[in-house]
Order: sequence, then structure tokens, then C-alpha cells
Amino acid sequence: MRKNVSNNVIPIALSMSSLKLNLEFNKSNVEKIKYICDALSNEYRIKSLLILEKGGKMPLDRFHKEAEKMKIYNNIETSYRNLEILVASNLLTKTYDPKSKKLVYEINKSLFEVGK
Repeated sequence: MRKNVSNNVIPIALSMSSLKLNLEFNKSNVEKIKYICDALSNEYRIKSLLILEKGGKMPLDRFHKEAEKMKIYNNIETSYRNLEILVASNLLTKTYDPKSKKLVYEINKSLFEVGK
């Protein structure tokens, strides 16, 4: 459950729901599917998707705090590198949030269906 606390930090519950990835295979998107499979070949990037699914849009610093709690990434550079791999594979989107004045990462909702 999400609850607002000081500094606009939203804690993430330990239990994760599930994500269902919807892909269509055809001759024209073989390279795209390869990038997605490569990105998902790392268990920590899969866990990263679950963090973002549960927490919604997140800037790098907030994502990294959550990843540290779950013992996924030890340093922010590794968090950044892996999030960028997920962006390059189109599993995540990265946009600028004018309110926080930060880049934020979010699940690409056109590829995923959220389950309970």
C-alpha cells in the first residue's frame, strides 16, 4: 500500500505483484525481441521492474534506495546502468518530471499487464 510520508517518499511494500509481458514475435521485430530478452537475462533487472511496478514513477536516487533495501544494487552507478539497459530495451520509459526537476523511470505500460 502507498502512503505519503515526509520528503514525498512513498515506501514500497515487500510483497510484489506480478507483471505480464506482452510480446508479438514476427520477422520485423527480431532485434527488438533480442534486446528485451538480453535485458531480462539478469535477475536483478527483473527485480528492478518489480520495484518500479510497485512504486510507480521514480527518480534514480529513490529507485536506488529501494534497490539497496532489497540488496539488488550496492552503488548508484550500477542502478543507473541497469535502468538504462531496461530503457534501451523499451521495457522502461524515462521522462523529465518538471515538479521534482528530475528524470524519472517508469514501466512501459504498453508492454506490461500488472497482475496481483
